[in-house]
Amino acid sequence: AVVSTQSTWEAVVSTQSTWQAVVSTQSTWGDVTIAGGSTASLAAAITAAEADQNAHICFLELTDWPGGQLTSSGVPALDFGSQNRKPQNMGASFRDLWSHIPGNPGQCWVSTKCYEAQWLMDTWIVPRLAKSPNLTVLLRTAVIDVAYDKASRRVESLTAVQRTPNNAAAEWAVNLSQDLPDWYHGVQSPRFRKTTLTVRSKVFVEATEFGDILGPSGLSYRQGVETPEETSWGTDPSCGQSATLTFFMEVSNSTAPAPSVPPGGGAGLPFSNWDANGHWSWSQVWTYRRNRHPGPGLAGDITQQNWGPEGNHLHNAHLLAAPIAPA
Repeated sequence: AVVSTQSTWEAVVSTQSTWQAVVSTQSTWGDVTIAGGSTASLAAAITAAEADQNAHICFLELTDWPGGQLTSSGVPALDFGSQNRKPQNMGASFRDLWSHIPGNPGQCWVSTKCYEAQWLMDTWIVPRLAKSPNLTVLLRTAVIDVAYDKASRRVESLTAVQRTPNNAAAEWAVNLSQDLPDWYHGVQSPRFRKTTLTVRSKVFVEATEFGDILGPSGLSYRQGVETPEETSWGTDPSCGQSATLTFFMEVSNSTAPAPSVPPGGGAGLPFSNWDANGHWSWSQVWTYRRNRHPGPGLAGDITQQNWGPEGNHLHNAHLLAAPIAPA
């Protein structure tokens, strides 16, 4: 793969001039372009590139970690039920990824696999993308506009902004909510250098987290979930992709700093009342989404937490809040 950005992928990074010559305002580039940021976009890029090595595939990744929930979304302890964890119910590339993870590194109990995102990036995602010479990966690239021809009902091109951090060490030093407007703005900023790209393709795949093609294009779409079963024809449009607030904790040999918010009371929820309300013990909470487990009682134990008042995620905090009229 040709990977464009300054990142940890030094072995497969191209120079800026290389990819600008491929994707430019003058070029009709590519056979398939995937607008990404999600787990599905990674699967689409791998599948398209490996299906036909004569096809040119362009993968626009919003962050510097392709994989969505697997990596950059910060939830590398996947919720897997009894059916979707079966190999025969997985796509080929995902099945290969799943078998690559040895056992259950975190010994969590939310899933059969809890792991560290950086490890998966280094040992599977980067090598798998690098296998395909016909795949161009544009990291840190956000779709900001869509040229849609109503007469032919075709998306003709995407306008995207690729950013390069001015200070790589401080790239993730601010909250995502503060950075997102900057990601989607083509003007240079104190934090990022920007390049505006016009991407043309025969086929565009919408696989973003935020509907980056659907929104600007004005295309109608259907949001929701099949109900009452996944195989049902009925839909519930009020059920969308929820958001969550997640953080990680690590067992350390050093003395922990005093918490900025005293435990207990409303400010300490939900952890302060788990036992009192007959829910889970602290041990169960810690191990639920544990990502690393070097051994009982050892420093380096890492757990992920994304609890909220309603459970794992924030109910009604949908990424696409308002359903659009069905297509």
